[in-house]
Amino acid sequence: MSTQAGGRFQLEFIAGPENHLAGAATRAVIDSNAMLSSISPLVMYGPTGCGKSHLAQGIAFHWRRTRRSSRGVVYMSASDWSPKVLPLKRFLSRPEADPTDEHQTAPAERQQTTYNIDLLVVEDIHQLRQTPASLAHFRAVFDELSARGVPLVFTSRLPPGEMKSWPHDLRARLQSGLLVPIAPPAAAARYALLRAMAELWQIRLTPAAAERLAEGLAEPAPRLLVSLAKLCADVAGLQRPISEEDAVRFLARQQVRAAVELPQIGKAVLRKFGLQLSDLTGKSRRRHIVAARSVLMYLARQLTDHSLAGIGRYCGGRDHTTTLHNCRKIAEQINTDPQLRQTIDELRRELQPA
Repeated sequence: MSTQAGGRFQLEFIAGPENHLAGAATRAVIDSNAMLSSISPLVMYGPTGCGKSHLAQGIAFHWRRTRRSSRGVVYMSASDWSPKVLPLKRFLSRPEADPTDEHQTAPAERQQTTYNIDLLVVEDIHQLRQTPASLAHFRAVFDELSARGVPLVFTSRLPPGEMKSWPHDLRARLQSGLLVPIAPPAAAARYALLRAMAELWQIRLTPAAAERLAEGLAEPAPRLLVSLAKLCADVAGLQRPISEEDAVRFLARQQVRAAVELPQIGKAVLRKFGLQLSDLTGKSRRRHIVAARSVLMYLARQLTDHSLAGIGRYCGGRDHTTTLHNCRKIAEQINTDPQLRQTIDELRRELQPA
């Protein structure tokens, strides 16, 4: 399933064996709007980053496309749900009260039962406020839309049965439809995702490199794509496809990044150059101090995920342009200065976790 944002298609959801139910359910839903109504409520649950939002957005998008209208499709987060202030207010149809009609529906009741909705998608339903008013409002909306046959789609980090703070009757309502567990992508799905993303981004990634990355990066899909972007940045300028060797080196650097903190690098550089932290954070332009500061910036850029601005702040409030200049200068000098290269290699070995 593909979703669309800002008029452009995003990557499809790639369902490996670990998510065969999610793949089958969503394919059935997009093939038939009636199918979505028959399995409602559809509850997709799993940890952060496993693709719940991607699938929910895809369902809403395909519903709009097949009906050629976005009217009546409501997509919201449970944290925004409120009996008083709701994004759903624009869908209300509330006639003016007739003071002579003693049997008219109270305004609060009418608000709960007159939504002009054809599809309701609520993200992170486990985050719904557990106040009596919010729960009563949710119960009324759920019952009204279900009675009308309106499809309901929810995402959650927890399966409804484990949402212990919820009243039993509301958990039972959520469990009355199709529950779809969604797991983080396994190696095969990660491989397919990397190949698909490389094609979308026009990155030349060899199958061997993709396989090595899929095995070494046991991450949710969003973080996997961030890692691919980092790898591209690391090998920028290469006039060849990303190879398995490039992937191996990248994975090794990622392992170091996971273990090394900026203060650790700072202490190691200070010991190596025989300086105090105040020397590096001060304004001195002495060659020895400037060299140490530049080495610290270079190693921090290589071994951590800190931004250029963050590294510059640690080094006495330097801006990101100064940090980038120093990193590039060290990268060039390593190729012509054996002593500098040896110093950096020794610092790397010291910082490499056992």
